[in-house]
Amino acid sequence: MTRATDNLKQKTDIKRLNASRPRRQRIHEVKTQRAARRPPRRIDELLYQVGLIPADAVLRDLFEVYKIVLAAHPAPRVAAGRGQRVQIPGRIEWEEALDKALAICLEGHDELSEYIRNRTQDDKRPLGAPWYWYVFIRESREKLRKLVKGESVSSVGGPITTDHDGIFHVERDQFAEALDGFDSHYLRECALADCRRIFFATRINQPYCCKKHGNVARNRQLRAKRAEGYYQGAKLTQKEKRELAQRKTKRAKTARKH
Repeated sequence: MTRATDNLKQKTDIKRLNASRPRRQRIHEVKTQRAARRPPRRIDELLYQVGLIPADAVLRDLFEVYKIVLAAHPAPRVAAGRGQRVQIPGRIEWEEALDKALAICLEGHDELSEYIRNRTQDDKRPLGAPWYWYVFIRESREKLRKLVKGESVSSVGGPITTDHDGIFHVERDQFAEALDGFDSHYLRECALADCRRIFFATRINQPYCCKKHGNVARNRQLRAKRAEGYYQGAKLTQKEKRELAQRKTKRAKTARKH
């Protein structure tokens, strides 16, 4: 009788495992798809560039700093005839002024400064690549924050420049090209107040940029509930509150003795 019962139980367990196997396979496939899901290359690069700036950092306007640098080096008035070129002493050239303004803006942002330096070496832009990348990353960060909040952002074409050979170069709007055709539901801002990082969500209901920040937020919510008199979702009675306070006091006294 015992052997027959064991055989029946074993058959039931095997049947249950076989029935749950397709479900477990589907769960495994979904997890694999989420792990392998990556944003488009342009979006990934754009998020990497914006992620070089800490969420609480403030980037200064390059052209406002440029005006301050020019004002600090005023050019003296020199009388010159028509068509005569005069070398003005004490005057700073606009390229040098922009370089100084960029150095001031990048103070304290070592990662961004190194990225712009490396990107400039590979850039085919004839002039002003460091300034361009600083302005582009700064404006992209502000635009992404507005888009995540549901605000509209205007997009315009880039400037038309000429190189040393007189060839025209049309700068396209890289920000608009990167976002063209992308699903906005997967572009999020981390819900953790200390982070606020803009990230690509691998699932539609992902509020945090990583598991670590999700755990931090849940622990904070649990501590807040405990402070309000709740413990693991259930409200404590007055007696339980007193007992909990007594246990904490006893534990603190024991820790002091040791």
